[in-house]
Amino acid sequence: MSNLSKIADYFKNKDIYYDEDVVLKISKVIEKDTNINTKELESKLNSIRTDFFRINKMNKKQVAKDLVNLLNTDFEERKKLGINEKIINVGKNLIEKMDDSKDIFYEMKKIVEAFLKFFEQRFSSIRNEKHIQELLDTYLNATFKERVFTVKELGSGDGFLDILLIYSKNDSIYKILFELKIFYSPSYYKKGLKRLSEYMETERLDKSFYIICDPRKSAKSAEYTKKTKSGEIFVYIVKKRKK
Repeated sequence: MSNLSKIADYFKNKDIYYDEDVVLKISKVIEKDTNINTKELESKLNSIRTDFFRINKMNKKQVAKDLVNLLNTDFEERKKLGINEKIINVGKNLIEKMDDSKDIFYEMKKIVEAFLKFFEQRFSSIRNEKHIQELLDTYLNATFKERVFTVKELGSGDGFLDILLIYSKNDSIYKILFELKIFYSPSYYKKGLKRLSEYMETERLDKSFYIICDPRKSAKSAEYTKKTKSGEIFVYIVKKRKK
């Protein structure tokens, strides 16, 4: 969930007069500093010209404290998962190129590949597919910040797909689908491909990403494009690094 969504939910869940403009202003002053402390945020809230806090009888110091606790959970989650600022900055630099590119998916492939380089180092500690989903979702939200929001576990026929990233550029909206699997058998791998293809057809998406983590000793890293009647699926097979 983006900072904007979290801040909006914080105020919407209170019995107050809700002002969307104020929420947007608060989100903007926080956007460049996700590790802001209570005192700094209170000072930033004081700089916003509005009667919002007075009308709703809200204490800015308490609001600042609540928001810092709320937003810094993302920082703690990144820290727990091992996603540091160096990794995030690599993604941010690639996003700048993505903004200028006519081929969104070509640039998105580079962002995914940057994530996979980090992921290879974490492979040995991976517990299950849910853990991989958490890693990618946290990485994407930390990298894109307010530019995207992600939807996890989308209903798709006989099961669920992992992550749908919705990215805005100028006046256009792009939907980018991710399916993440641990390799158990060829049939399990094919089931994931089939599910992706069906969802792409339903939602009229022509490209998606399929990441398979192969723990077998015989595994080989690979990258290829699978063409289906729905479009193209960019497939990445990641093997466990030797220590």
